[in-house]
Amino acid sequence: MRKLRDAKRRRRPGRPFKKQEDLADDHLIKSILDWDFPYYAGLSFQLKEVFRMRLKSFLNAKNFYNYATKDPREKDRMRILIAASAIQLTFGHRHLIFENFATIIIYPDVYRSRMTKKIHHGEVHPAGAIVLNWKIFEYGISFPNDGRALGLHELSHAFHLENRIENNEFDFIEPEVFKTYTKLADQ
Repeated sequence: MRKLRDAKRRRRPGRPFKKQEDLADDHLIKSILDWDFPYYAGLSFQLKEVFRMRLKSFLNAKNFYNYATKDPREKDRMRILIAASAIQLTFGHRHLIFENFATIIIYPDVYRSRMTKKIHHGEVHPAGAIVLNWKIFEYGISFPNDGRALGLHELSHAFHLENRIENNEFDFIEPEVFKTYTKLADQ
């Protein structure tokens, strides 16, 4: 009882309290990735193990605010697919979990941004939030070759910012490579 009380005291205001049993189990992760995430299907057995391990670390490090559904199984699916997109983007780099971005907000469709007051499909706030439109995010996963992957698009913005924000994941891209990346990202 005391441990639970201490954990509740330590949590930051406005952040949901995560319990270990809320996190997706390995069987659920495997089935969702096998069924819904084509990138994962193309990996070798060993790389799939690494991918799932990194995905679990990402899930444990994030607070998800889901306004798209109330169904717990669908919420798990959304969290896993968003985390899978982040791992896909960073696969080949050292272990990155987008440390600065602790919050991921999921809307069912387009939404009016609280920051810009405009209609958005997704956005990234340097203060620590990634916001996604589930309908467009899911479309991007279903059709990975059409160049409309909202998850990879928004997570690329976070990736770019994470490299510039001073924290444990700061400056992970070589300076020359980062210049090229920035030039391409601005196009």
